[in-house]
Amino acid sequence: MSISELKNMQRETWNGLAQPWFRWNDLFEGGAISVTERLIGLSEICRSDTVLDVACGLGDTSYSVSNTLSADGSVVGIDIADTMIDICKVRFQDRPNIEFISGDAEKYLKSDCYDAILSRFGLMFFPDTAAILSELYKALKPGKKLCFSVWATPEHVPLISLTFSEVAKALALPAPPASNPGPFKLSNKSELVAELERAGFKDVLIQKISVPFELESAEEYLSYSKDILPKKISSCIDSDLSPSEKEALWKRILARSNEYVQEGIVKMDCKAYCISATKI
Repeated sequence: MSISELKNMQRETWNGLAQPWFRWNDLFEGGAISVTERLIGLSEICRSDTVLDVACGLGDTSYSVSNTLSADGSVVGIDIADTMIDICKVRFQDRPNIEFISGDAEKYLKSDCYDAILSRFGLMFFPDTAAILSELYKALKPGKKLCFSVWATPEHVPLISLTFSEVAKALALPAPPASNPGPFKLSNKSELVAELERAGFKDVLIQKISVPFELESAEEYLSYSKDILPKKISSCIDSDLSPSEKEALWKRILARSNEYVQEGIVKMDCKAYCISATKI
């Protein structure tokens, strides 16, 4: 599949997931806010800075950054999914120091523009990692930082991997190419450092961070998982599995998520990497 086709697939997927993600945003932000705070700390943002939030999703990172800025500072949030951006514009319409843009970040970026670039769980969905890192390097001002987060390997991120592993087994899906966009594309730390250095970045720092998610029950986890499955996968489940096979799949996911029950609720302590890299 070509880069262009992969980008179109990403756009279609995230446009389809915008409303489901919005419905579950409080759940996700309950854990992910710790990642945002770490990225802002690593970025050393000053109050009058111009900041870019790449693959901004529903805009929560942009909002948090805006809280650190003065009236002279600004943050631009960009995402390939125009439906996500539409939600951002409504959610944060009272924030004059945030601008939200729908588009491909690789084509939007300009040289030496930003005092900091952040991306929370976004860069692993770019089809060509080398291309986007090269463009981000050019877009930073000299001496400034790119700070972003990626998920650790699947066994350390049960919020995502539990359901997707069971679905893959039920549908007998082959493992996708490692280069394909996905939540675990950049989970290999040594390869990630090499990619950053090839793009020109120096002083690469990787910090492992816990990202705790809490759900009221295994049933809530199952509802969440069903809701955020990409449409193509949901369609395959409906078309390729019999009613009894679907029921067995949901029961397996329920049983596995029950293994994470502590003190009456589901607690999934996931792991992520927060990375900072400097343009010299």
